[in-house]
Amino acid sequence: MDTNPPLRRLTIAVDAESYSSRNRDGQHKLQSDLLEILRRACENGNLNRLEWDTQKQGDGELAILPPGTVEDRTISDFVNELDKALYHHNKALNDAYRVRLRVAVHQGNISVGDNGFAGKAAVTVCRMRDSDQVRAALANRPDSDLVLVVSESIYSDVIEEGTHALYRWRFDPIVIDEPAKDFRANAWVYVPDSAQPEPSSEPEEGVRPGTTPEPPTHQEAREERGPGDGQSASGRRDAPERAIYGGVRTESGAVVLGDHVDHRTHRS
Repeated sequence: MDTNPPLRRLTIAVDAESYSSRNRDGQHKLQSDLLEILRRACENGNLNRLEWDTQKQGDGELAILPPGTVEDRTISDFVNELDKALYHHNKALNDAYRVRLRVAVHQGNISVGDNGFAGKAAVTVCRMRDSDQVRAALANRPDSDLVLVVSESIYSDVIEEGTHALYRWRFDPIVIDEPAKDFRANAWVYVPDSAQPEPSSEPEEGVRPGTTPEPPTHQEAREERGPGDGQSASGRRDAPERAIYGGVRTESGAVVLGDHVDHRTHRS
């Protein structure tokens, strides 16, 4: 009786760019950085990395996710949080120390052998990740920190459905053909735009901590409110001398913020 039967699993293969060009200390550092970035991405994406079966590959990793994994949410959240984690890791580093990743996603029947994973899907996802086309896609976008390639089955079953922030128009079709390795596959590749920083908790420029920004002038308030000046969402129009926008109101031309009347913006 087979005590370890193959099961259909989602598999993710990750590998870092320019590992071999680094010296020994740099390779040690990259390995450590990679694990921390993956940990942070899974933690922020509410993905339980402890449930993943992983196979270390130096500057990369092959992960087999549990049976029954919700594929659209997992792929979307992992890639989104991985891009953010890379941004925050790399933002203070020069190009020589940046971590940039190739990520491949596939699914299929996989079993765990005595020295790693067994099954065509495990081989396919690594071939996709390491293909010349995927390497070139990342190299040609120096502003980005990762490239994602998905198999045709993942694209048709997950991406084309357009669920959970996975959009098919972001992906371009490629054909990976490597006769020397007897490998050929249709795939889809996507290079995200450079990740943007998360909203800062720092005060706005020119505003001291613990102080309140200046209230808007009448003109600024009108521009912020747009057409229908003085019109509330319910269609009620306030009195001519009393307009309300956000937590700021005006009375007879003076700006009132809470109980404080600021006459500096008073119009004669």
